[in-house]
Amino acid sequence: MLAAGIASDGLMTGVGLVVGDVRDMPLQDRSFDVVWCRLVLGHLDSIDRAYAELARVSDDGAVVIVTDFHPAASAAGHRRSFRISDEKFELEHHVHQPEDHIAAARAVGLGLREIRDAAIGSDVRSFYEKAGKLESYPHHVGLPVVLALSFGKER
Repeated sequence: MLAAGIASDGLMTGVGLVVGDVRDMPLQDRSFDVVWCRLVLGHLDSIDRAYAELARVSDDGAVVIVTDFHPAASAAGHRRSFRISDEKFELEHHVHQPEDHIAAARAVGLGLREIRDAAIGSDVRSFYEKAGKLESYPHHVGLPVVLALSFGKER
């Protein structure tokens, strides 16, 4: 992910990269008005400490957006995996229900504003084709694969 933060001609102007753990971020308290935790929390067996850190680095009134692999996708057999050539790699994944996210956020002063699902549609058909699983695609259309939650940090 660090490589994604670097432009082809080097570090983007005005962008700093920080290496850390979402459960213990090397950032100052109340540093951000907007925090986006993108597809991270499913890699953790417990999300409570991560939510505490998200709240800590958020300023009063901040928006905190959390996205994760949807529990429905996991239940349907989808896995967090990728291929390099012919080799398939499956990442460690822990399923966290929406109510788990909401409870962990509420415990640290983050109130739910909105919850949304992103489902499989025509835009991902090519991924099924590349994976040799095109026969599964019609059965998965409409299956939620990303869970998105928006929270507000209480003042």
